[in-house]
Amino acid sequence: MTVHEPLGFWENWSQKRFQETGRYALKGGIAPVDIDVDRQTGTYEEPNVWIAYS
Repeated sequence: MTVHEPLGFWENWSQKRFQETGRYALKGGIAPVDIDVDRQTGTYEEPNVWIAYS
């Protein structure tokens, strides 16, 4: 699953202020969110595996 949203979304959701570009842990998250302050965006990519059974 990938969630790509504006920086304001992540700051509102996490109740944190992101002032530097980097990876940040989120409470309840499986993976960190990648914050890009210059582009004012954040991307959360949650790993997953799909298995098909016959």
